[in-house]
Amino acid sequence: MSAMTLKKHVTTAATSAGALVMASLLVAGVALADSKSSSNSSNTKQTDSKGAKTVAASFKSEIAVAVHVTFNNESKLGEIKSLTNGYSYGLGRVVEGTKVEWVATPVLGDRASIGKCSGKATIDGSHDTIVLKQEQCEVHSAAMADITFENVSDGMAATLWVEDKLKGTQSPVVPELPPGTISGQPSNLTNKVKIVVAKDPSGKINITAHMKCHGMKGRQLVPGIHDDEDYVTKGSTTIQVIEGCHFKTQ
Repeated sequence: MSAMTLKKHVTTAATSAGALVMASLLVAGVALADSKSSSNSSNTKQTDSKGAKTVAASFKSEIAVAVHVTFNNESKLGEIKSLTNGYSYGLGRVVEGTKVEWVATPVLGDRASIGKCSGKATIDGSHDTIVLKQEQCEVHSAAMADITFENVSDGMAATLWVEDKLKGTQSPVVPELPPGTISGQPSNLTNKVKIVVAKDPSGKINITAHMKCHGMKGRQLVPGIHDDEDYVTKGSTTIQVIEGCHFKTQ
């Protein structure tokens, strides 16, 4: 073989080898690009799954009776053991679009004036608070009882208000109840007031009476003197306000 022919074969071989290397690199590059594309696609799906939009949700009660709230299992919200009027319970971060079904039952059971409550809601950015309203509840017809407060003290006025545990309500503040006597003289003002409260099926009332007192006609009392008393008893009754700013059942 001549020198010219040998050089040509060497050059051809080198060229072929170079082409093979380039082809190999090109194939490897395509394979690497495909691998990155597949990897990126997988990461995107995982991020979408983990980064699902959530909202800070809550459950609020607008009924006076304390309730126990349970939620459907799919919502993964668990329960609220006791929720009272005007309060909200934070449900944490909830995935937007979660469909919630709930049931609220009075903590006092059949003794409450309201029965089972229920409702449905979908949590999203514009509906992040579930509100329990009166119209979502069954109504129990509660029997009523009269409670009479009578101030028999001498020169001590009283301001009263009553929490009705069965109805879940608090009465407005009763206008000042004047004393039965002032320095031994009968008062010209009415010293009695009647409040209507609920009775449970057995005929019992369940109330808490609150009172604050102050002196009249120069009578001196300790500032802020007051009394609070629970009454769980049957039927109508009379509760007296006596010296020292205390209650007494008549």
